[in-house]
Amino acid sequence: KGPHPEACDGCLRGSADAIGPKFESIKAEKPGDCVGMDVWSVRVPHVHGGQTKVIGFHDYYSTLDKFYLIPDETSESCAKALCEYLGYCKSHGVSVKRIHTDNAQAFVGENTAVQKVINEQCIRMTTISPGVPRQAGMMEKRWRLTAKACRQARITANMTPSYWWYFFSAAANIRNIMPIAGNLDECPLSRFTGQKPTCGWAMPTGCLGYPKLFDPVSKVHDQSVPCVNLGRNQSGWMMLDASTGRIYTTPHVRFVPEEFAGISVSAGGRTSVQPSFAPVQDSQGRSVALTEIYV
Repeated sequence: KGPHPEACDGCLRGSADAIGPKFESIKAEKPGDCVGMDVWSVRVPHVHGGQTKVIGFHDYYSTLDKFYLIPDETSESCAKALCEYLGYCKSHGVSVKRIHTDNAQAFVGENTAVQKVINEQCIRMTTISPGVPRQAGMMEKRWRLTAKACRQARITANMTPSYWWYFFSAAANIRNIMPIAGNLDECPLSRFTGQKPTCGWAMPTGCLGYPKLFDPVSKVHDQSVPCVNLGRNQSGWMMLDASTGRIYTTPHVRFVPEEFAGISVSAGGRTSVQPSFAPVQDSQGRSVALTEIYV
């Protein structure tokens, strides 16, 4: 027996389970008090750009989520997205005081681009203990829930995984205007901005829509084409014409929100958006057989 009779070397060496945290959980009393930051990766490249990385920010008080598509996980790319997020916060009168993140190489270190932005903005930065991702559990939960909503919406819309970003970002935007559990008069966006948002802009991503064409061949040609709704940006709705690959960005769209036509491929390999209530024709107006709904 040694000086510590209660200790067992074999037990201590053979079992090293994680120990529950003894520190207090992060508390936030107003927007910006603490923001979670993390990078999420996916194996499927984005159909329009090839990106596979997303950086996310989660406000602990309002629970507002903001996600940005980035080309890579370098500190420079993350810093650029961080500046964009801080600009968004500033536009709503929110000052970020603390950022909590993991020990990603792009974030930590005195000379990283992210650390430079943090120092310039006088923001306190805290990180998790190495190998203990649960200390950033809030961000991990956001990734899990948003990815789940992304998959469900994409499958419903009959779109291939390469379109994931449109459904991922839409899932976050919709969630930000959903009522908070226990307080139906508030949502994450209203808590963050102090103003109640409108929701008339919300349309299912992937649904059928007919954008107004401003450059038709003539006054007697079609004034619109069936398109897939890829979501909304600050300029308008992004409508994909699968027959040409063109994305029309316009506020002038007539939607059929219950119709998810997907992208069809004819026997000849021609892609198009074919509504269930419209005849299936090729470019010469001849009926064609569809081989599959995905591309």
